[in-house]
Amino acid sequence: MAGGTLIAGQVADRVTAEQIDAVEANAELEAESLACWFEGEQESIHGRQHSR
Repeated sequence: MAGGTLIAGQVADRVTAEQIDAVEANAELEAESLACWFEGEQESIHGRQHSR
């Protein structure tokens, strides 16, 4: 029984680590797209000011 419990624990640890990696990768992508959107918004705001 102890061996099975150990393996189950290792699998759970690995799944958790993979989930954390996926969440971190997702957060990085969202941060990048947010940064790109923010830069675009700033450019469009500055562009409107210059066109007056």
